Amino acid sequence: MMDERTHDELKDLIAAYALGAVPEDELPRIRSHILSCEECMVEADALVDAASSLALTVEPASLSTDFATRVLAAADTRGATPSPQPPSWSRRWRVASAVSIAALVVAVAVLGGVTLDLRDQ
Repeated sequence: MMDERTHDELKDLIAAYALGAVPEDELPRIRSHILSCEECMVEADALVDAASSLALTVEPASLSTDFATRVLAAADTRGATPSPQPPSWSRRWRVASAVSIAALVVAVAVLGGVTLDLRDQ
């Protein structure tokens, strides 16, 4: 639960907080801690400044005109069932290994039976 978080746990969330990547329900607790802890306040200020300046270091790029269409098409195919693929080498290797192990078990059983039969004679 958020109320039980320690200073170190809250401090670990400061970078995510500075990037705006903290869930809404955790924001009040993190903000409260930052306001009450000088160490975390300094770190949060530095990270927010750094995150803000990152946006100014690159030229803005415009999206292609078909960007939304491509994203929606990709999202539409998420639920589609993938077409069957031929068995991969790893699958073939697993099947071959299973067959080999089964043959080994049979061979050990036969040899064990022969050994017991020879002991009885």
